[in-house]
Amino acid sequence: MTTVPPCAREVFRARHVRRSGVVRLAGEPAALFAHFSPEGERRWAPDWDPEYLHPEDPAPTPGLVFRTRAGGETTLWLLLRYDTAAHEAEYVRVVPGSRMGTVRVACRAAGAGRTDVHVTYELTGLSEAGNEVLAAFTESAFAAMMRAWQEAISGPGASGRAGPGGPRGVPEAQPAPREVPR
Repeated sequence: MTTVPPCAREVFRARHVRRSGVVRLAGEPAALFAHFSPEGERRWAPDWDPEYLHPEDPAPTPGLVFRTRAGGETTLWLLLRYDTAAHEAEYVRVVPGSRMGTVRVACRAAGAGRTDVHVTYELTGLSEAGNEVLAAFTESAFAAMMRAWQEAISGPGASGRAGPGGPRGVPEAQPAPREVPR
């Protein structure tokens, strides 16, 4: 049996991306913040159907673990923070064997009856396939995702489209450029 010395093995280099943007919406931060809870996203995100693992109650409390399935992938989520007074939420998201990171959302008043929703994704590839997905998550892809969120939340009936795979917008395993990445 031949073993490969550690120095001769190919070293995986994880890709890391950070994307931030702002979505301007009509309405007050307190009312709009609810759109960014696991249940609130059902109002505007196609195919968003969280399965609550622990606790089974969907109340947005720190420690809530749930999973979503979209675009042929399963994403595991952990709610780290959901502050209704500050209108801020933070999630950990993991696509096993592909990528993981955090998603932060903060709703801020932006003048009379308007809110700026600040969104930040920090993601790291866990494999070459995950790195490829993150390579497609360019600044322009993120900007397109933010526009899609704005249209979906503001659109008729507030149930518009956020693009393939749901609201969290990170490209899925097929990183072909599209109007809205997933």
